[in-house]
Amino acid sequence: MPTSETITLLFEPTLKVAGETIKGEVHLNFPGLIKDKIDEVYVKLRGSVYTRISARHFDQMEQEQNLRISLIHENLTLWKHVADISSYPPRDSHILIRPFQFTLPSTLLPSCEYGGLDTSVCNVRYFIQVVGQHRGKLRPKTRHFVPLPVLSVHSAGAELREALQLRWGGPWRSVVNEKDVRRGIWGERSHAKMTLVLPQLDIFPVFTSIPYTLTIMTLSKLVKHEDKPTDETPFPLPPRNPHEVSFWLESDVFMKTKSWTAYRNDNFIAHLGGLGPRKGLSKTKDSTVDVELQEKVWIPEGEEKDERGRWKQEVTFRSTLRFDCTPSFESETLNLRYRIKLRVDFPGLGNSLKADFSVPIVSSIFPPSERAWDGPPPELDLPPDYFKAVSWDEDSLDPVGEKE
Repeated sequence: MPTSETITLLFEPTLKVAGETIKGEVHLNFPGLIKDKIDEVYVKLRGSVYTRISARHFDQMEQEQNLRISLIHENLTLWKHVADISSYPPRDSHILIRPFQFTLPSTLLPSCEYGGLDTSVCNVRYFIQVVGQHRGKLRPKTRHFVPLPVLSVHSAGAELREALQLRWGGPWRSVVNEKDVRRGIWGERSHAKMTLVLPQLDIFPVFTSIPYTLTIMTLSKLVKHEDKPTDETPFPLPPRNPHEVSFWLESDVFMKTKSWTAYRNDNFIAHLGGLGPRKGLSKTKDSTVDVELQEKVWIPEGEEKDERGRWKQEVTFRSTLRFDCTPSFESETLNLRYRIKLRVDFPGLGNSLKADFSVPIVSSIFPPSERAWDGPPPELDLPPDYFKAVSWDEDSLDPVGEKE
């Protein structure tokens, strides 16, 4: 709640939806307006997509290009210092209350913020700002600033979220990878296989629990039954702890300025499904993982079925994954896509099973005219800098050639 002795902005900066009508109030301390010589108070709604690309050339001089495209640019005058009865507070108060509202365009891009892309930066930002214009051009302005997270709408994604909340009854897809592995450089090879099962979806809605099953199966090298007592652990041992498996989301970001382009495809977003490191990464999502460990099974092989064979070991992880990130989108200067990556490591050189596949992530919210959101207000996973007014260059957020 930005405030000063003269101007107080009352506006809840919760997640807003494209097409939504947003409302707030500005409380004006009338004696303060007169004392500070404020002639006008107005509220601004701004939104833009910004790209900045830095490059180091052969002479080692770093140069950069930037481009800002306006998505929304609205002003609303709340008060002017004129001889009008409506410009004064009620007789029993020195506070003048001015409500305001804006309707967000239905086609707005969702909020996002990416930095450190080889020193390049891109974002989609929105904010509400109240400005007190002081008398005289050389006098500074009084500003009160609130960042505004915005989410796009997607009816199909919202319907899919409702279906997944009940219980998924549609088809499933399997992502499989397997390979021969061995403990050292020489020796016979063992075998490892992983199978990830997910609902077969063309789109993946945000704020939605999506079930998955990950099964990891291993077969030992060919051994004699008596040479491998059942209480020993044959190689390779499948992971038994969810934190021994890496399952995470990455973004692919493509940005463009006037004549330069930049691309980055390994931006870590979040660990998924309760798998991954236990500590050290704040973006790990809390999910309860059900672990089902099968007993070792002896599989006879070859002509002497009672002597030689392989040990089969298997573990299954079941849980849900959830996306709280900015949905995928494409625009004239900024494209955002996502990939899921999965990795299971076994001892030895090159003994890793990997999976890598794209996931079109969409909003899970209906347009405001269709249906309201059910449940507690969702929160978009945006970097802290998005919500820090000091990190915004307020003046540069106005489109070139346009005045406040």
